[in-house]
Amino acid sequence: MNNLESRITRPGFFRRAAITAGLLGALISPFAVLGCGGSKSGGPNPSPTPTATPSPSPSPTPPVNHAPVINGQSSVTKTEAAARATFTYSTTDAEDGPLAPPEVTSTLPPYASYNQATGTLTIDTMYGDQGATVTLRSPADSDGATSTKDVTVTVNPASTVPRVAFDEYATGPERPYASNKNVASILANGNLASRLEHATNEGKGEFVWISPNKVLFNGIDAATLMSHVYTADVNLSTGNLSNILDLTLGTEDCIQPQISSDGQRIAYVRGYIFGSEPDVETADIDGGNKTRETTDGNLRTKKKPFFNLAGEVCWNQNEYIQGSDVNYHENLYVKRVGGTIECLTPSTEDTDEKEGCFDEAGNLFYSGNGSSNGKYQIFMEGVQLTQSALNARNPDVRSEIVVYNETNDADTQSSLRMKKTNEIDNLTDRELFSNSSYLSEPNLQK
Repeated sequence: MNNLESRITRPGFFRRAAITAGLLGALISPFAVLGCGGSKSGGPNPSPTPTATPSPSPSPTPPVNHAPVINGQSSVTKTEAAARATFTYSTTDAEDGPLAPPEVTSTLPPYASYNQATGTLTIDTMYGDQGATVTLRSPADSDGATSTKDVTVTVNPASTVPRVAFDEYATGPERPYASNKNVASILANGNLASRLEHATNEGKGEFVWISPNKVLFNGIDAATLMSHVYTADVNLSTGNLSNILDLTLGTEDCIQPQISSDGQRIAYVRGYIFGSEPDVETADIDGGNKTRETTDGNLRTKKKPFFNLAGEVCWNQNEYIQGSDVNYHENLYVKRVGGTIECLTPSTEDTDEKEGCFDEAGNLFYSGNGSSNGKYQIFMEGVQLTQSALNARNPDVRSEIVVYNETNDADTQSSLRMKKTNEIDNLTDRELFSNSSYLSEPNLQK
């Protein structure tokens, strides 16, 4: 046994070897951590991989709250020949989709209205240029957001938009040929336009529009001083009349002219002077084919003729028979195509159905004093349309608008008023034009 073997086999050898190996390992370990030791492959130790610092998590993006959008032009101009122009607005939201139409938060002018259910802004255009600036507000969306929008609408009516012609006296009504009588055309906002006057035919009145530039009227024949019915061309800028034509040549007064809806026939009262026979006569628009429609004017006075849509002539008739005190009142009558005369407003009461006219739908409008306050009011097919504290007279209707004059009991002052015919449940009327004169016989331009 050599020395090595003897050392190995000695008791405690392996225990001492293990302790020695442990001490060497403890000494080598720090150098390995510092990169001073070798690798298993014998090469240099690789550099340690640095530990990455974790990035912070991004904050969540808050949701965008889109306010409702009011759809519709902010500024728009229309040209309309109809009675009114409409503009429609709606509301949408990016998250909620379509919402209810916006509401109006500003004060509307009297010629404008707004339908909340449909989002429709309506501007009456019958009497001239109209415009409005309106503030709209959307309903709240599901997040409670709202929005507002200012819109400006302007309506330029076409040249055929009706004007109003009317009689103007210095003080109260006079005979049809009174020298202080003249006529003017006006717009709905109360601005007085040119007076329809001419150097001849003094005392003109009761103008009726045949077309935008042609009128039918009552005037004085210079030779006979009788009241005749004329046609004339009218210059709307100056009010001058030209190409004046006398349609009722003769020695009797002819007054209160009206024209049929097709513009082909006229009606008027012939024989106005007390003691004569004031009956209804019709003629072609050129004065030809004259026909005396009634022949008992000496018993029952005929006044204020007009036509229905069928071209049949109608009139106001005094039911009082001379020499009798029975049933003094007035009714409206029509002469049918076959010649039969019928009462349109049968009444045996002490009520008067005065001036009448028909609208484009065939509804009968008239002035009558069957109201609760004893004043004349405007009626449509028997339904009271106005609730005036004064007397409402002489209606004329066109495109859902009725104009009339309103007089005091003394019949010395009168102004022009208007209302929408579809507002029967709303009995308010609106002053159209007023001054210190007596205004009557309004007629809407065709």
